[in-house]
Amino acid sequence: MAARDLHDELMEAAVLGAAFVSTDLAWRVVEETQPSDYWSEKHRQVWLAIERSLKETKGADLRTVTAALEDAGYPNMLPYVATLDVELPDLSRVGEYVREVRELAARRRLRSFVDTFRGMVEDGEVALDEVVARTTRTVAELVGTDPAEGFATSGDLAAQVREAADRTGERTWGVRTGYEGLDRLTRGFRPGQLVVLAGRPGMGKTALALGMALGAARDRQRVAVFSYEMTTEELALRVAAQVSNLPFARIRDGGMPPDDVRELAAAAHEMQGLSLYTCDHAMLSTERLHAMCRQLQRGAGLDFVVVDYLQLVTPTNKRAKKVEQITDISRDLKLLALDLKVPVLALSQLNRSLEDRPNKRPRLSDLRESGAIEQDADLVLFVFRECLYDPDAPKALAELEVAKHRNGELRRLALAFDPPSMTFAELTCDEALVA
Repeated sequence: MAARDLHDELMEAAVLGAAFVSTDLAWRVVEETQPSDYWSEKHRQVWLAIERSLKETKGADLRTVTAALEDAGYPNMLPYVATLDVELPDLSRVGEYVREVRELAARRRLRSFVDTFRGMVEDGEVALDEVVARTTRTVAELVGTDPAEGFATSGDLAAQVREAADRTGERTWGVRTGYEGLDRLTRGFRPGQLVVLAGRPGMGKTALALGMALGAARDRQRVAVFSYEMTTEELALRVAAQVSNLPFARIRDGGMPPDDVRELAAAAHEMQGLSLYTCDHAMLSTERLHAMCRQLQRGAGLDFVVVDYLQLVTPTNKRAKKVEQITDISRDLKLLALDLKVPVLALSQLNRSLEDRPNKRPRLSDLRESGAIEQDADLVLFVFRECLYDPDAPKALAELEVAKHRNGELRRLALAFDPPSMTFAELTCDEALVA
């Protein structure tokens, strides 16, 4: 590659243009590139204006970016910035554009270092091992990589052990669900965990998941609930029924007596003080879901994510087989948990074939469409109500089985279910286990 080819202004413009598409892409541009990556001085100033706009207004658009440029002493940039806002890049290739801009910048930095390197080699006063060490360190810095990047050193591990030792006598918790037996067993859902809650239709997966979300929110956790089946209004009424213990149908249909109206008003007051965020966009892909969670975490904060449910998430590759799509979605949700360092609770359907066997209790092999769900999950929970198969079984009795627990024991816990309010509660005897 000739020296004059170590820059591509069109590629730089494509990267900056992506920042005007959405706040999430603007943050990506700022996080994945730096001003010195851009060969063009005007592009460096646009980058700085985008960063300033994000920090001051929580967004980046034509108005805020040009205002930031004017404040920085570049009042005549509006016509050019407008072209970036209008001529948007191919969004599916933004990552490729970013990599190309960074690689060209690294090549320019390496080229400028060549003369310095040659001088050190020819200078007999600099020891050879010092030349090699300085060159290795400088090359890593110029390219923007660390030779140990991606690894935890023994020093990092030792620091974590010391931190654990400092907590002697103090038991740490992850996100608590409000179901004490489950919380004691798991010590709460931990950052980076993918928790799968599965069951056949009608078992109460959504009701139990909302109960866990509500329990976490009551514990001052910031919770995001993504529903692919219900509207935000339905979710609000379902949560209100759980908070107030009023029948859901009565809340939905109206005509309540005065005492119930007061109970519902009190429930609304409590809900207003919770950090519980809901989204009912039924066509979200994992990529968009990830972006929304990242944006929420940057702004209001985020501690816990609930996805209802996994098989309804819009696949990225719509031409792939269903098993491959579910495999990708499952892995993406696990990566979401690891990236944002929050637990993700994903609801899942079970295979219909379990209806054909005498014992209807679910097994791990019943997870629908992909064994990848079992592999990716740190915890697999099954909710089961015998009364849906046996009319003589207690209507209020339910089971929550911890069928997979990567870092702990397996157990089957007894729950009580109240159908009118769609609320699960643990039985009064915490040790009550179902054989």
